[in-house]
Amino acid sequence: SDRYIEIYNGSNIMIDLASYSLKITRNDSSEYSIQLNDNSNNSNNSGILDSGNILLIIRNDSGELLDFDYLNYPYNDVQFIEWRDLSKLTGDDALELFKTDLTGNQLIDIIGVPGEDPGNAWEVAGIEEGTKNHTLVRKSSIFQGNINWESSAGSNIDDSEWWVHPNNTYYFGGYHYQNNNDILYGCMDDNACNYLFEANTDFDLYSICEYLLNFLFISLLVLIHQQYFQSFVYYLLYLNCVL
Repeated sequence: SDRYIEIYNGSNIMIDLASYSLKITRNDSSEYSIQLNDNSNNSNNSGILDSGNILLIIRNDSGELLDFDYLNYPYNDVQFIEWRDLSKLTGDDALELFKTDLTGNQLIDIIGVPGEDPGNAWEVAGIEEGTKNHTLVRKSSIFQGNINWESSAGSNIDDSEWWVHPNNTYYFGGYHYQNNNDILYGCMDDNACNYLFEANTDFDLYSICEYLLNFLFISLLVLIHQQYFQSFVYYLLYLNCVL
């Protein structure tokens, strides 16, 4: 499966990425780092991140995230670093974001705890092994990094800084909603009977989507006269949602 990290500039100024770096610390204490102005391999990175924009760190540029169905690169200009060492990151490893200034490297955000063995992965928002085979999305109510992983991970949906989505969830990649007013919650699964086309955020693991109890009525609809088809299909789907 693909792996990606998204860095968001929530400030009101342009940022020089030369002052920032990521570090993976594996459970065996080996470390892998990259400067965020890196433009090696097949990267597309100017080294500058505008206010409100994101930088993607991906394992390779042939993954699903950049494909036509999602970010559609290179038709769309997506800023990203191709970091092949991202394949080293697993559920029980730590990821740190640093800013370099006159005093050295300052930790500004973190996932996991370097040197600590959580077993297979860390729990996030009350979800066991949340950092393994899941997609973590920072909540829009969070406006800065947190170097206390226990506080950031939280113990339930309400006190965590993260939404935990299923593995290979790509439709959040390439943007970040920082303002709650920009979010429209709703079911984004077009197979569900309460699918909301305009929605840009759903919860996946928290059962916001509603599905048919059975498909009996759908098979019978082919016998209805064409002029009544549309009104009947909506009526029957609504009556047979799992609430």
